[in-house]
Amino acid sequence: YQAARRYFDQLASALRKVEEAAEALEKSPDSEEAKQQLQKSLEEAKQAAQQAAEETEKLSKQPMPIDVDRELAKRLEEMSQQAGEFAERLKDMQANAKPNLSPQDKQELSKMLEESGQVQKQLTDQAIDPLQKMQKMMPLIVDRQ
Repeated sequence: YQAARRYFDQLASALRKVEEAAEALEKSPDSEEAKQQLQKSLEEAKQAAQQAAEETEKLSKQPMPIDVDRELAKRLEEMSQQAGEFAERLKDMQANAKPNLSPQDKQELSKMLEESGQVQKQLTDQAIDPLQKMQKMMPLIVDRQ
C-alpha cells in the first residue's frame, strides 16, 4: 500500500509540474522554452500516470494472505483504473496543448490533482494507517493470549 501511495505521490508531483509549466507559459506566451517545458511536463505526467496504473495493478494482483488485504486489493485495482484514466486524459491534453492548455484542460488538471489527493488520503486512511495500528497491536494481542 505504501508503494501504491508513492506512485500516486509521484503522479501528484508530476501534475503540479504541469500546472506550473502552464502558468509559466501564460506569463510568457511567446516563449518557446515555456512551450517545450509544458509539453515535457505533460509527457512526464502521462508517464507517471501510466506507471502508477501498471504498478498498482501488479500490486492488486499479488496474492494476499489476509481477508482485509484481499478487500483492499480491490481498492488498488480501482486506483489502477483511475491512474489509467489520468494517463488517457493527459494524453488528450498533450495533443490539445498547442501551444497552451485550454481553460477546460486547466480545469481538468485541477480536478485530477484533487482526485489524486483524495486517492492518496483514502489509501492512507483506509489501508496504511489501520494496518500500521494493527501491526503495533498484534504483539500485544499475541502476548495476552
